[in-house]
Amino acid sequence: MGPDVEEESLRVIGYDAAGLVEAVGPDATLFKPGDAVYYAGDITRPGTNSEFHLVEERIIGTKPHALSFPEAAALPLTTITAYEAFFDRLGIDRDGANAGETILIIGAGGGVGSIGIQLAKTAGLTVIATASRP
Repeated sequence: MGPDVEEESLRVIGYDAAGLVEAVGPDATLFKPGDAVYYAGDITRPGTNSEFHLVEERIIGTKPHALSFPEAAALPLTTITAYEAFFDRLGIDRDGANAGETILIIGAGGGVGSIGIQLAKTAGLTVIATASRP
């Protein structure tokens, strides 16, 4: 570290992650060492672009067996964003009460949009989507 960089100004970036539990605290009950997990990080802690992370077990999920670690790590924040937009903000019913209604998803080629398409279809909506590339 150079003389003009203060240690307290350094930040570890990164938010989503997937990996194996290395150790648990004495009060942890949901996971054990060796469990494959994935999660969206905690903005009050250093980011996930580091070898080890300290994570509250309530924000962790068991990594789906069908997904690789990179695939699982790509999901948390985009999925949370789409989920909250549809079901919390727009009030779409997760169980299909809005089935047959139509939703327009702009930017459907991105992370949130592509997850949004899947969530909307699962809720029974007809999806119209836009996406573009140069």
